[in-house]
Amino acid sequence: MQSLLSRCNLAGLLQGDIKNRQTNPALEGFFGPDHYRFALIFNDVQLDEQNPAVYHVRGKCHYRKNVRNFTGTLTIQQVQDLPRGGFFIAGAGSDLPDTAAAQTYTARARLQLVEENSDNSGVFEGEAVLDFYTLADSNKTDYVTGVLGIDESMPARGSGLLLRGNRLNRSTKQVKKFVVSTDFFAAAPDVYTDFGIGDRGGQINPKYAKLGWDEAWENDEWWADSPKPSLSL
Repeated sequence: MQSLLSRCNLAGLLQGDIKNRQTNPALEGFFGPDHYRFALIFNDVQLDEQNPAVYHVRGKCHYRKNVRNFTGTLTIQQVQDLPRGGFFIAGAGSDLPDTAAAQTYTARARLQLVEENSDNSGVFEGEAVLDFYTLADSNKTDYVTGVLGIDESMPARGSGLLLRGNRLNRSTKQVKKFVVSTDFFAAAPDVYTDFGIGDRGGQINPKYAKLGWDEAWENDEWWADSPKPSLSL
């Protein structure tokens, strides 16, 4: 594991700084037992200078109109071979013509995030699961994803990257589960069957729409830092 981590910097995959996530680098999913819409983004991911298994992260999370900053770490605890099967290697065909040369892996990391101190700020504890490939003769890495999207046989459920765990509200001491991924249906596949209604699921089911999902396609870049106002003299 150490030799692989020393050779491959996974910061770009964890941060979403790759081609197929540049439009929306946020991880989306669900918070609490009612499946309320929840999103999280890593604005910055830096490999620790001394330990190739540790990544220092800075980012934001979005829940009920609230955007909170956080800092924390992802500590990779295990890397296993990912059996080659019915998956799609992201970038294949253009960036990677010879998929037979790819080595596929699953990395599991301990997730620890702490929001900036304020009323109802929280602490996240959980796991990050990353399905990825690398090439033996280069430092190229990318996600390994399901051919048809959701794939329960894959550790990250076909999404490439999935985060899950618990959030402790430091004010109320309440603990709620969260799960996010690059594909929110992969985060909680149990909602897939009734999330959309109408012809081909063209309309969001009202029971999810009222839980923040009616805003999912408004292109609100909540994660972007507000520009500093220009000085007027």
